[in-house]
Amino acid sequence: MKKILFTLLITSAFSLPLHAQWKNATRGLHIQAKRLQQYALQQFRTKTNRLKHQIIQPVGVTQHEVERAVFQARSTTPSRLTLEASKALIPLRERDHTMRYFRVKGTAFAVEETYQGEKYIWGVTATHYKYQFPAIPKKRFSYERFSFLAQGNARANDVSIFQIPESLAGTFKPLKLADHAPEVGDRLFSLSFFDNRFQYTPGRKVLETSPGRFTTSLRIEPGMDREGECGSPILNYNGEVVGMVVGASYTRKIGFAVPVENIRKLIQAYHQREAGLSPVLANGKEIFQLDVTDAIESITVKQLDNSIVQKFTYRKNLDYTHLEDFVDLSQAREIIVTVEQAPFSNEGGYLKPITKQVTYNLETQQITTSIVP
Repeated sequence: MKKILFTLLITSAFSLPLHAQWKNATRGLHIQAKRLQQYALQQFRTKTNRLKHQIIQPVGVTQHEVERAVFQARSTTPSRLTLEASKALIPLRERDHTMRYFRVKGTAFAVEETYQGEKYIWGVTATHYKYQFPAIPKKRFSYERFSFLAQGNARANDVSIFQIPESLAGTFKPLKLADHAPEVGDRLFSLSFFDNRFQYTPGRKVLETSPGRFTTSLRIEPGMDREGECGSPILNYNGEVVGMVVGASYTRKIGFAVPVENIRKLIQAYHQREAGLSPVLANGKEIFQLDVTDAIESITVKQLDNSIVQKFTYRKNLDYTHLEDFVDLSQAREIIVTVEQAPFSNEGGYLKPITKQVTYNLETQQITTSIVP
């Protein structure tokens, strides 16, 4: 039966007059052209709105971007806490003359602190990016440059602070620093820029804590590139900053962070630049003072039998102020400590570290300091 109906349909179609066949074909072309026109108009409107946002709107995180990131991460609507915290996020990049490229290099965030009764708003990010010409994208073809006021050592206190330009002072809503660092088992979340988009990462469980560092669980999907995430805040569910992202291990699926104390110590060091924060001792004698922006690179010990023992440190600044806790000094004749110092500055850009060597002769009790070229 179906074959008979199909045969009759084909026969009747070819039996139509030529003008009717032409009319049907023309109608089909008109419908197809109208669909293409509607699609092109939709694409044009989308690109126009995107360009309008880039030209007119200041760079920041829109509520739509937050909702999309939260939905992709957890398939739920964003909480009020997430929406409020996202207003503190600051995209960073290297500035150029045209700002044609909107690729975000790293993440920063605004925090608020009170010192001697006066309120300060700081931008906080990671030192290891080594920005040469740091800038905050403002609008298309325009940017706001800023100056780093203090930069911790990337191997130790990997934190840098800067003043947010006055023209953008009202754009970013600052976060509050938590009173203490997170503990093992705490559940946290982070907000950041990577893959040139705003990202929301929930369910970061604290796995391990140590002085100056803690690690969290981290879901890393195959092919995911988290470049640019460093410098982003890690928050508790009170909306307080408990740490800052400084790295991740793709193979182990964990994230590395500095605790909130590191941020607070760097801000304090900037306020009290003339005061040494921590003495470095050898057998009870102070040989120099270590600032929060400094890091001990290596300790070389010349023994009484003229043998040499050298130990390199990593991410050790205020943890080993007693050198005998790190290296055996019982048979030492001379100690050479190599320190990398990150200076304070109001001029901006990357503050090139200074490497110095402090030599302490245990026999003569003499201390000499020299700069390594």
